Amino acid sequence: MMWGGYGYGMPWGFGFGWIGFLFMILFWGTLIFLAIRVIGGLFPPTAASGRGKSQTARNILDERYARGEITQDEHRRMLKDIQQ
Repeated sequence: MMWGGYGYGMPWGFGFGWIGFLFMILFWGTLIFLAIRVIGGLFPPTAASGRGKSQTARNILDERYARGEITQDEHRRMLKDIQQ
């Protein structure tokens, strides 16, 4: 009977030694990575999570004002309309 992890037990990499162990780690790491990517793709980011950028009416209005598409008076008037 053999002790120390050698023999019929094949504890590290199904009998291929350290190379089998490394391939086993690579295999499971890839499998876990792909599972995380698939599950993450099923649930798109939301504004509440902070990852997605929410385009609210206020943000769009501020961007238009910053680009010079509307005047300050128009911005104030439209902002008042949005807040009501």
